[in-house]
Amino acid sequence: MNETAIEKTLSKRLPIVLDTDVLYNYLRAIHSPQGIDEFDALVLKNVLPQFSKIYVTPQVLAEINGLAKRDLAKGKPHFLEKTKPFLASISENYIEKNEILSDSNYCELGPTDTAIIISVQQADRAAVSNDGQMLSNLNRDKAISMADMRA
Repeated sequence: MNETAIEKTLSKRLPIVLDTDVLYNYLRAIHSPQGIDEFDALVLKNVLPQFSKIYVTPQVLAEINGLAKRDLAKGKPHFLEKTKPFLASISENYIEKNEILSDSNYCELGPTDTAIIISVQQADRAAVSNDGQMLSNLNRDKAISMADMRA
């Protein structure tokens, strides 16, 4: 367990950058908790608000839209409407397309994970994700997995 990342992030009041999987599960927990692991929903609802500031990249928002379209079909508009207040309350970190394309992680990880890594590296932030490959590209104290949050 990587307790030091969570403890350090919370104690230093570091902001976090959410990956798609974590944000999508949190939004689903807000919208309609069925279909999401009950424990994960509880963890997300109780732990995420403890961080000083939450960031998201535009790439993550685009992936959320695609997942909602795939999973919710006709329920997507209701989902987006119900989760809009939370999305409006978090901060956005825009990373220039050319910066993403020129980053050494781009070809291996793609645009979303690369933007998250750049966002974490540009400021004193930590990433929260279930994507072990992306998290392994960050310093240990800047990478928080859902497994860390469950512990």
